[in-house]
Amino acid sequence: MDTTEDLIKVPWGIRVPPTAKIAWGARAIKEFGRNFELLHDRQGWYGGTENERENMSSDMNSNVLPILRDKTHHLFGDDKELYEDEISGYQVVYTCGGSHGYLYMSVYKE
Repeated sequence: MDTTEDLIKVPWGIRVPPTAKIAWGARAIKEFGRNFELLHDRQGWYGGTENERENMSSDMNSNVLPILRDKTHHLFGDDKELYEDEISGYQVVYTCGGSHGYLYMSVYKE
């Protein structure tokens, strides 16, 4: 990923590359060995039309988030590593950021 100065801030999520056309970010509650729980008031969007956001939201709920839940099941809250994946055609970045209880994530499309 690019340097921090080059990245786009996504509300509640992780910065994404400037090539991202649409991005969704969130902070979730995360406990080791358990799935994360999204916080309804800790989610935000960057770019995209209302229709594009609705389509992406549907894709994420059906395809991206179930796979991401499996991938993050093992993470400890003190884990600081930044993970990057491609899931169902979307770029996904996520980390606990050493927060001891949160998982920060962004899903974007270039």
